[in-house]
Amino acid sequence: DPTSSDGASRGRGGGGGGGEEATNHFALLEFEKPVTCLHDSLLIGSRLDTDVYSNTCRIAFHGQLVRSIAEKDYPSSVLPRLKIYKSKSRQGVVERLQDERTVIGKGLFKKETKIHSFVGLRVCLSTGEVGVIEGAFGTSGKFRVQFTDGLKPETVQSIGSKKGKGKGSAAASNTDQEHSSVKINLNFKKYIFDPQKRMIQ
Repeated sequence: DPTSSDGASRGRGGGGGGGEEATNHFALLEFEKPVTCLHDSLLIGSRLDTDVYSNTCRIAFHGQLVRSIAEKDYPSSVLPRLKIYKSKSRQGVVERLQDERTVIGKGLFKKETKIHSFVGLRVCLSTGEVGVIEGAFGTSGKFRVQFTDGLKPETVQSIGSKKGKGKGSAAASNTDQEHSSVKINLNFKKYIFDPQKRMIQ
């Protein structure tokens, strides 16, 4: 089903593959002018700009027609139903510990990013804990992450070890390096035809 994948669907190969899995790739083709076509027909696209005398294959693509679109308002009525997405990932760091269930992070977002669009998305620390983005912290792109099950004692100790160190000292510099090793990873999908441009996990 091309409406529920990121462009590839798994199926059983039937062409002498001994039961091996075959991959079906789906593509959306948009033309400047209407093209007459029959459902379930074989489509072949050729590169007509290629030199006919060159020893080059002129076939650009081929495949089976799954669905034709005749609606004039298809960008708003049909395309949003195609669940075609791009996988996105971002990484930031824990800046400090607010309490044993909450950390303040930075590096995931720019100052001008609307963090409210990311509220509720899950993030994972490099130490293994899974939390949820709770909201912005200030106006510089920092954010608050809530961990329902709390943080591991060793994680709390690692993050909290920054406290009490003097600014500019060699000890503080070494602690910052250790502290910045606690990463915050955010992975999500962005559907390219979603009019609301939402982030989905």
